[in-house]
Amino acid sequence: MPKVIYGRDDSLEEFSSHSYLWKNILIDPGSFAHQEALSGLSPKFIIATHEHWDHVAAADFFPNVPKYAHLEALEALNTPLPAIIRPTGHGDEHTSQFAAIPANLGLEIIWTPGHTRGSMCLYEPVARILFAGDTVFADGGVGRIFYTGNREDYLESLATLVTLAEERGVAMICPGHGDIVEGEEECLRSLRLSLKNLEF
Repeated sequence: MPKVIYGRDDSLEEFSSHSYLWKNILIDPGSFAHQEALSGLSPKFIIATHEHWDHVAAADFFPNVPKYAHLEALEALNTPLPAIIRPTGHGDEHTSQFAAIPANLGLEIIWTPGHTRGSMCLYEPVARILFAGDTVFADGGVGRIFYTGNREDYLESLATLVTLAEERGVAMICPGHGDIVEGEEECLRSLRLSLKNLEF
């Protein structure tokens, strides 16, 4: 089970994604509101599932830790482009620089464009955990589609995740917000429902 630092959705001042520490990897460090919660952690690597401020800003608290994201997210992350990083235009731009995620960190990289162009999920094949960012949520939830993403890509991405769950199994979905989904049957049900919800 990964260590979870829960984000908050009820306050713009403290709005943040969930953060997950899996072994020595910090996935989605969250917004600046996570500073106190992250203070005791010593990750070896940081990974952002996509290029939104509420998932990446707190990477600045770890200046000497390598930071990774999908290749398609790097331009927005490293500029950073305010309209993409925080579409509501409130600032909170990070200063950290990200590199393309390597394939040797023990997590499988699944590019899942749709919510944004640079969105990806990470799959841990032994525990069968899916770190989903804002691609899918509990009970068939999906992320909003921002202008770097699109619906057609999103449908393909969700179909890929359903196939993963059907063929290899997903025992836990760790989303960027909301409830964690546990159990293979429930994870498959939730992923299928996400695909169905986006199809309409």
